[in-house]
Amino acid sequence: MAIDPASYYGTLAESIAYFTDRLHETDFLSKSSDMQERALLAATRNIDALSFSGYKTHVYDLLLANPDATDEEIAAADATQALQFPRDGDVEVPEAIKIATWEVAHELLRGRDPQMETENLVLTSDGAGSTRTSMDRSGPAPAWLRNGIVSFVGWRYLMPYLDDNNTFDVRRTT
Repeated sequence: MAIDPASYYGTLAESIAYFTDRLHETDFLSKSSDMQERALLAATRNIDALSFSGYKTHVYDLLLANPDATDEEIAAADATQALQFPRDGDVEVPEAIKIATWEVAHELLRGRDPQMETENLVLTSDGAGSTRTSMDRSGPAPAWLRNGIVSFVGWRYLMPYLDDNNTFDVRRTT
């Protein structure tokens, strides 16, 4: 089954160009175009599960034209735009969102899985033979993993667009 290019951010050609210019890149470029597109789709789905500030452009345009739009009209406008971006009247997806998608797709192709990464956070000790590794897992999981994003680089590109990007974790140290 072919993947609709409109179902992920950016284009396959843009993502290939992005990684072609990147040093030490093989994880994305060595995969088939089908695998690349599947990773882009999965990355987009993970990104679109986040809560972003503002409105999808179709909803924004409706509210601009009719500030008293009903919930049904808003829901109908929302349904006409499949992805979360563009937003707030923009007609193009921001470059940062495309880069975030490519970075998350890259990590997914490297085998990083949001569920597995979260489960690994409870691992406090691991080893083979006489070699052991211990981790202090007493703090919360990093924000990007808590939100299903497996790339810190991708998360940095997403942060300015998040609805609640002014929050921070506070930890008490002794």
